[in-house]
Amino acid sequence: INTPLFKRAEIKLDRDYHSCEISDKLCIECDKDPNENNYIRDVELNGVEIKREYLTYSEITGGGCLKFYLTDKPTEIQMNKDEL
Repeated sequence: INTPLFKRAEIKLDRDYHSCEISDKLCIECDKDPNENNYIRDVELNGVEIKREYLTYSEITGGGCLKFYLTDKPTEIQMNKDEL
């Protein structure tokens, strides 16, 4: 998962190709401007916190809302990765 380059986007999913379990749309939104806050503090998919660095195909194609909570400072995990 990486910081989006936009504040909000909506992707229409085709039920012929995607499960659309939650919705036929995937909304991706950030709580702050990603141009000024380019570090991810938290990520939620349909109100559930994502604690890993990826989304599965079924999570993406299931639709719903992917919400990014951004900050202007690296989180502890991101700082540790940069040191590797």
